[in-house]
Amino acid sequence: MLIPASTRIADIGLPGWVLLIPGTACFIFALILQTITLLPVPLRQARYSQILAAILLIVIARVFQAYGFIAEAWVFLIAGVIQILLALPLARQLENIDLLDLAFALIGFLVGIHLAIAKSGAAHTFVLAVGFFVSAFLGASTIVLPSFKYNFILRRLQIIPWLAWSILCVPSADGANLVTPTAAILILLSKDFLPWSQTRVPEGDILGRRVIMIGATIELTLLIFLSTLLLAFEQSMNVVPDVFISPREAAFFFFIILVVVINYEIITVLMTINGLMQELSSAEEAENAARQEEPESASIWTSRLARYLKPYMSTREGTRIRINAQADQIQVLSRQVTNEKKRNAQLTLLLELSQQLENQLDQPVAAQLAVNTLERALNCSLVTIYIHEPERKEFMLLSSAGRQINLVPAGYRQSSSKGAIGRAYRQRKTQIINDIRADADYILFENETNLSALLIPLIHNGHVNGVIVLNSESANAFSSIDIGLAEAVAAELTRAWERSGYHQRLMDLIQAGSQLSSVVDPSSTAQDVAALTREILQAKFTYVHIQLGQERNFIQSASSGNASRLLASLEASIENEDIIQVAFQASQPFRVRDVRKYSATSSTGD
Repeated sequence: MLIPASTRIADIGLPGWVLLIPGTACFIFALILQTITLLPVPLRQARYSQILAAILLIVIARVFQAYGFIAEAWVFLIAGVIQILLALPLARQLENIDLLDLAFALIGFLVGIHLAIAKSGAAHTFVLAVGFFVSAFLGASTIVLPSFKYNFILRRLQIIPWLAWSILCVPSADGANLVTPTAAILILLSKDFLPWSQTRVPEGDILGRRVIMIGATIELTLLIFLSTLLLAFEQSMNVVPDVFISPREAAFFFFIILVVVINYEIITVLMTINGLMQELSSAEEAENAARQEEPESASIWTSRLARYLKPYMSTREGTRIRINAQADQIQVLSRQVTNEKKRNAQLTLLLELSQQLENQLDQPVAAQLAVNTLERALNCSLVTIYIHEPERKEFMLLSSAGRQINLVPAGYRQSSSKGAIGRAYRQRKTQIINDIRADADYILFENETNLSALLIPLIHNGHVNGVIVLNSESANAFSSIDIGLAEAVAAELTRAWERSGYHQRLMDLIQAGSQLSSVVDPSSTAQDVAALTREILQAKFTYVHIQLGQERNFIQSASSGNASRLLASLEASIENEDIIQVAFQASQPFRVRDVRKYSATSSTGD
């Protein structure tokens, strides 16, 4: 389109605008081949485009051959044959062969034959023919030995005959003859220089697709504009000016430079987009492998590309840090939400248990309700409650629940001085056993497979009334939330037992009052009062002293329990100013927490 006047092809008597049609078709097919190389297109569409482009290349080769451009004709013919091979199913069998190396080997061989048999008297023709034969041999070597470490150098040596061709064409001032060798030189130089695998647009990359389409549109529009402008300019001029370079050749070189710049920018943008997508996909291992596979010649381009990616990578690194921080916060919040849900469910069960124990006055029933709630809330394998019997210094099984309830013998008892239960009794605090196998005090039932335990003493007024034991088949099974719930259940059960004890003592007191009203003997009455008081208050020892009459001449004393030294001391204090006299002089009940620290009672310490 731009340089037909520089060849004899234009001398066929057709109007200049007619040449715009085949020129436009050739350039459009070139853009189509470029597009299907970079963009993912359907296989059938790509094959049709390659076949049509191959036919067009063969036609152009025939035209060039008819006008005496034999070397150029061979170039177009080989390019057309390669396009046919790519379009046929045979291309899959040629995947291991570099078709570009094959094309240059064939072109060098055929051009060398043409120059060798050409009837040209120039001395350089034979030398140039030898150069192309050597170039063909070097190209064939890279195909036969694809893993040869010097293939990079062999490909570069193929440039020499094409460079010589260009030098020979410069003195003739024939710009058209420079197109083919210049294109061959650029292809050989860029083959190993650019990482072509990073220029292909991935599926779904809208930005890369639009960049390619915009570049192709600009190139085609500029070509049509320059061709039309030159056609109009030449028709308006009657005399061709005598200048170093014609306007058409100047437009041609300007267009070539502009196309190179546009394609350079397109390749840079595509590689930048692909690099960003690889970085954002966090495929570090794949990237490392890809870097190892890159040839050494691509390192310059890769380092240049890294400069484009650096601002995005720094932004990405900050974004990654923020995302990781937010992910950690989300995990923390998720754990908090999970714990809160668990806590709410446990509090609901605790509220239900509290309501159930509100009016429950039977001690074993209250204990069974408590173990059922704990087994449901904490998913324990075994939950047991033991009641303390101080007289026998033992803990007796009161209630149990869980999957391993069959392991607990009926009426099971354990000494208050042995095992983990004894330790909880002595220390009067919760015992957490994360691994039963590492605890020497824990006493296992026969065939028991539990690995963790939680023991909570039931304490009221400083006295251990019982122990709750929770077991799980997993180690470290009980969290702080679980421990808090179990202790809350223990507190509710202790309050329920206390209410039950108050009720029972009140009933005993009412019954004792009805019995005392029928007793006539004062000594028997005092003894009954002492015994009933000790039983109702669950005391170890009680002492009753009665003085009646204006002169206090009616005196009656009685005691219940075994405390001989304390009894003797109290009886001796009747005649002095010790605790008995202090009690008679008091206007209201009083309590002595430690008689050893109270001067009026220090002599009564047992």
